[in-house]
Amino acid sequence: LIGFSPLTSRFANINRADVDGAEASCDWEFAAGLRARVAYTYLHTRDVQYGRQLLRRPRHVLNSSLSYNGRRLSLVVEAAYVGSRLDYDELLWTVAENKAFSQVGLLLRQKLLKNVEIFCRVDNALNSRFQEILGYPAPLRRVMVGAACRVGE
Repeated sequence: LIGFSPLTSRFANINRADVDGAEASCDWEFAAGLRARVAYTYLHTRDVQYGRQLLRRPRHVLNSSLSYNGRRLSLVVEAAYVGSRLDYDELLWTVAENKAFSQVGLLLRQKLLKNVEIFCRVDNALNSRFQEILGYPAPLRRVMVGAACRVGE
């Protein structure tokens, strides 16, 4: 298993790891332009050298989305749940548990011309406080607005 060593600030072989798990996903269009997706991952990991769960590998991850794709308008609502996991605490120089979190995102796209569209994306729409990596808080709600032009179509 290759991993990052905070002591040497380099990637290193950290011995052996055992990983077992399962993934399941469903994707279905239940009406014209309406689609739902769900994906679940279960991981059971073990760092053989230390006899513990691998760092930053949550046991449970669930992703889902609901989307509408029309001729000119698209809307996507995404939700994610990431279970608790071990991580490295750089302040205390030790391994600690990073709490589970969930977040919701939104995307709206409007086609203006054949090759031009505008969009609005909202990440972390519910303004959740979480850390994907321990010690580094994720940004709170972010709103991005823009336009896209495809050339050559």
